[in-house]
Amino acid sequence: MSTMSRSTIPENLPRWRLLAYALPGMLLASLGLPVMVLLPTAYAEDFGLGLARAAVALLAARLVDVAADPLIGWCCDRSPGGRKIWFAAGLPLWPR
Repeated sequence: MSTMSRSTIPENLPRWRLLAYALPGMLLASLGLPVMVLLPTAYAEDFGLGLARAAVALLAARLVDVAADPLIGWCCDRSPGGRKIWFAAGLPLWPR
C-alpha cells in the first residue's frame, strides 16, 4: 500500500471530476436516507418498539459499522490474496 504525500495531490481539480468521484457515494447515501427516516416508524408501529429504542438500535448498527469497516479494509489490505479471498469467504453468507 503506498501513501500519497500532500505535495502529489493536485490542488485544482475540475469540478466535473470531483462530481464524478462523489456521485456514486451520493447515490448510495440517497438510498440510505429513506431507510433512516421510515424504519424507526415501522419498528415503532409494527413491532411495538418505542421510537427511542428504534433510534438506539439504528445507532448501535451505525457504531458497529464504524468499527467494522476500517477493520475489514485493514484485513483486505494485508491479506495475501487481497479482496478476492474475502469475497470468496463471504459468498456463502450472501442471501439467496
